[in-house]
Amino acid sequence: MIWYVVIVLVFAIFLFWLTSRKKNLNKVDREMVAKQWDGVEELFNQNRYKEAILEADKTFYFVLKRMNIKGATLGERLKNTKSFLKNYHNTWEAHKIRNRLVHEVDFEVSTKQAKWAIEEFKKTIKSLNVL
Repeated sequence: MIWYVVIVLVFAIFLFWLTSRKKNLNKVDREMVAKQWDGVEELFNQNRYKEAILEADKTFYFVLKRMNIKGATLGERLKNTKSFLKNYHNTWEAHKIRNRLVHEVDFEVSTKQAKWAIEEFKKTIKSLNVL
């Protein structure tokens, strides 16, 4: 009886480990991210900064979700990357710019802020070997 319990526990731990570990994106997902990112840069080049930042943020969310990073929101998922994301703090600041755009009626993003935020999202996605 005790061996049965041990086997079930080991199997449960293995399943938890398997489902909770970070994974790499497959080729189709990486191609989709690259296409999305082209759209982000096109929006930026058209001086549509707010839309570019929102799309960059959504693309980053997609990457974290596909990597199996746990969390319901980008903020929650981002917190779970702190141990391995090289530019964690800058990425968090870029996400905060996105939040201000969405939640603050009077917030206007400057060209400099938009460029910086988009570059940070891009650096982060590249550091995860997706772009």
